[in-house]
Amino acid sequence: MWSDIARCSRFSVLLLMPLLASCGGDDITGVTVNATLRVVLDDNPSRTTPPVSGTQQAPPPGDYTGTLATTTRVAVSSDGESWHELIGTQALNIPLQVGDSAVVERTVSLPAATYSQVRLTLRGASMTVTGDVPGGSVSNRPLDISELEVVIVRPIPAITVSANTSARVAFDLNTENWLTSANVTSGTIAGSQLQAAIQAVAGYEGS
Repeated sequence: MWSDIARCSRFSVLLLMPLLASCGGDDITGVTVNATLRVVLDDNPSRTTPPVSGTQQAPPPGDYTGTLATTTRVAVSSDGESWHELIGTQALNIPLQVGDSAVVERTVSLPAATYSQVRLTLRGASMTVTGDVPGGSVSNRPLDISELEVVIVRPIPAITVSANTSARVAFDLNTENWLTSANVTSGTIAGSQLQAAIQAVAGYEGS
């Protein structure tokens, strides 16, 4: 399934890179239009919801730093059955406990529709943390996600995509709410922890 998706280069902090049009067999009925869609992935200890519009001011860092390394896919759906991909298989490094840290943006062609669900797929994910984590202080502590693939589906505020729409889909890892001393001791994190805690929102840019 992953091999038939167009390859993208590495995703880094505030680097603008292409979103991919729908790949594989996913399809949504509708007239194809050009719209600007932005995908944001971060881990921000000072915010209760992900950013929806504009550049977010970075907060003071949390008690620890680190990185979630993974390959990912992001897709949206109007009915929960047919999905249109915004990002195909792409390598990510998401900094932990900082602000508006990872952004992907481009004008893309996709079917005109009202999208109300988003799907985030993390594959081969792992974390490295340094600092004061639950259970003590660590330096470059590796933590592996126990499942090879973690799929998170979330409802989002409906976005009606038409020609020249500018919108954003944003995720917050919320590591401060689920990282435990048991994770640090065992060096593993259950995929269910991510599935329960990662938040998603969406909205129109500039609103």
